[in-house]
Amino acid sequence: MVKIQNGRLVGDIPDSGVFGQTLLDELNPGHGRRGVLLGKDGVDVEAIDPRKRYSKQDLISSRTGKPLKASTMPDRTKGCELRRKLTSGKFELPPRQKGAQGQTYRGQRSDLSKRIILEQIVDLSKHFFKSNEVEFDDDNFDLMKVSDYRLPSRWKHIADTSPLLISFPTEYPQLTPVGFYLNADLPYSPNGHLYDQAYHDADTMPMSKGWKWYCVYVLPGVWQPVRYRREGDWKKGDSLWTYMSLVDDALQSTD
Repeated sequence: MVKIQNGRLVGDIPDSGVFGQTLLDELNPGHGRRGVLLGKDGVDVEAIDPRKRYSKQDLISSRTGKPLKASTMPDRTKGCELRRKLTSGKFELPPRQKGAQGQTYRGQRSDLSKRIILEQIVDLSKHFFKSNEVEFDDDNFDLMKVSDYRLPSRWKHIADTSPLLISFPTEYPQLTPVGFYLNADLPYSPNGHLYDQAYHDADTMPMSKGWKWYCVYVLPGVWQPVRYRREGDWKKGDSLWTYMSLVDDALQSTD
């Protein structure tokens, strides 16, 4: 019987496979969260479909030969949907919607926030961005830049890679980043949601520095970091790993 222990599928995976609902029953995601499989390609993420029967092959990493990781993560919410004006054939943005969480940027960050951000960036660089350059602001830890982020295959007619920027709210890790930023030279994204301006209390500064904002955010109360007492405690809750999984999920989605 397949079980989930410390975020990893364990036990015998039946030859007949496992229904997604069985995995979700093990994970028991709370309100506003969903069960996902991680690990086929780095932080590539796949939402668990309760109606799908997952074969043994579906649940084993082709890269490591080990069972995939299973976890819960916040539902991603995409706002600012583009509306088509039927009369003119043009697009327009809906009115600005103010985020409910009240993130601030480039304020006086606590030493604890700096320590957690540094630990998370180092861990992510070591295990995911091994062959990529990651830069960060080591004074106030406001920004993290990945120099050559690999875009999903559905972007191949637009670009293979792009620099990617994360802006950490002053209140991180209690409050999440709001969206993320890609190279302003990208003309569009396959599923929309790439804008020249920012919404939902996102940081607006990067738009003046050669970036476009990709709209994906987490609803209030759904992000679940854990209390930090000693090094590595953040791994028990939502973290930069979780957010990068949301980024990857958003970029490869069709909606």
